[in-house]
Amino acid sequence: MTFTAAYVLMSQAATVVITLISAGVTFYMDSIAGAWKLLIVTGGVLLLRWYWWHVNAAQHS
Repeated sequence: MTFTAAYVLMSQAATVVITLISAGVTFYMDSIAGAWKLLIVTGGVLLLRWYWWHVNAAQHS
């Protein structure tokens, strides 16, 4: 197995795992409002992490 093939295999495995986790989470959702809240919380955290990284990089330049 080549180095690139290992990356492809790992990315496919990660996709399957993320899909299974997502299916489990959505099974326990009570309403679409809960899904929106989850999306806002997780998306907001990721957006703030991205923004913080860029602000710190600009300060150190």
